[in-house]
Amino acid sequence: MILKVCEEHRDTINGMIAMKAQNINIKRNAEDYLKRMTPIAVALDKVQSDSCKLSDAVGVWKALKRDMDSLMPSVVTHKVQNRYKQALSAPHYLANLMDPRYRGITLSKDEVDAGLNYAAWIIHHVSLL
Repeated sequence: MILKVCEEHRDTINGMIAMKAQNINIKRNAEDYLKRMTPIAVALDKVQSDSCKLSDAVGVWKALKRDMDSLMPSVVTHKVQNRYKQALSAPHYLANLMDPRYRGITLSKDEVDAGLNYAAWIIHHVSLL
């Protein structure tokens, strides 16, 4: 695609840029980075949308984790797992459990337990008021 654009607009594109675009190693690196960064860009778009709810964030993070597992080395997937644990907590899991679109289907047993324990904690503390 980059080569096609350079060829179609070669009279307006800087010669150095055209040379770099024709370098197959740079092209492959750029395509590799694009493939790796696309799931991150998609996830960011979804969680930054006006309609994203806590329950949606769980699905977005799970999809990102799955995509990154298949695209990245284990060192990077470990970092994604750490971010997943930082980003999601019991309220997220509870929201996912209660959302009729998700019903907690993709949650692990520990995540379901965390969500239900959070619900019990809320009920206990609200009843004290």
